[in-house]
Amino acid sequence: MDYLYQSALGFHKFFALAAAILTIIYLIFTQLKINAAAAEFRPRSEALNSAASAPQAENLKQKSRSGLRFLRRIRLFLPIYYATLAALIISGSVMLPVLRFDLSFKIYFMAVGSLAMIALSAVSYKRLKIAYLSQNFAPYQRKMRVILGLNLAIILIASVI
Repeated sequence: MDYLYQSALGFHKFFALAAAILTIIYLIFTQLKINAAAAEFRPRSEALNSAASAPQAENLKQKSRSGLRFLRRIRLFLPIYYATLAALIISGSVMLPVLRFDLSFKIYFMAVGSLAMIALSAVSYKRLKIAYLSQNFAPYQRKMRVILGLNLAIILIASVI
């Protein structure tokens, strides 16, 4: 049993470190610029001009493409991030029988923290869908700073306890 505990603890520490690093990378991905030139709109006088309507349509297409690139980058990263969080939770639950389900404050905090991280991940994905549909990514980026900051704080506090 001691060997199982030691190996599970090693995996758990590795996945906690990986989750912290991936949270920082996720934060960087969400804060990257979304092609500022594409987000500019033309003045109303140019929009009313029939010759300016074609460039404005091209501007909207470019804005949509830059939003798609932003969305694709995050959606390709999310399975790796979620798999790491799942591995962190599973490695922690493997250690519980070895500890004879002796629940201390640390274990309670880690369980509540993992549930909070799952809930925050669901909220962040919902915000991503809303931001893409509205093509307004600035509020999403502000919310993600808070959500990923909370995730990182939970991981760091649970690691220190």
